[in-house]
Amino acid sequence: VKTFCSLRHALFRAAASYMRPLAKMPFFGYHRTRWQLLSMEIFVYRPGADRVEEGFTVDDLQELLGNKENVVWVDLLGETPEQIDEARTLLLDTFKFHYLTVEDCIETRNQPKVEAFPDYIYFIVHGIKPGETGPGKFVTKELDGYLGENFLVTFHDQRFRSVKIVKEQIRKSYLA
Repeated sequence: VKTFCSLRHALFRAAASYMRPLAKMPFFGYHRTRWQLLSMEIFVYRPGADRVEEGFTVDDLQELLGNKENVVWVDLLGETPEQIDEARTLLLDTFKFHYLTVEDCIETRNQPKVEAFPDYIYFIVHGIKPGETGPGKFVTKELDGYLGENFLVTFHDQRFRSVKIVKEQIRKSYLA
């Protein structure tokens, strides 16, 4: 629980800047079935484990989520129309999120948002775009997320340096 709270806290702080290039990702998921284009990373904490695990595929999600002791983070990057379509399908079919939140997730919204549902909380946060924001212009990018009992799903169409930093910290950390 403490690890999940720390992970969740770190992820909420991670709404500002972003990720390592796709080519350097150990698994920035090109799963060889219908999910060929989906850019996705899955991190899983299992009670008693000394590290957070990664390298899972879409096919593993039902089993991972079915064990309520696991804490699962699915990070989706939708930089292309194909990736966005596959992310939409995953959010609707695998997670069964409300279709209006999925539409909000896929579309860019100007306002932050938090909306509670029986099994999850949907949120929209914005991070500052460092290269484009200046004294006369404030430019942001959007990070959408779903927080449930044992999962966090994040979606963004731009890379965030802060999400990259959280992932690097997860990869370096031992939990024991």
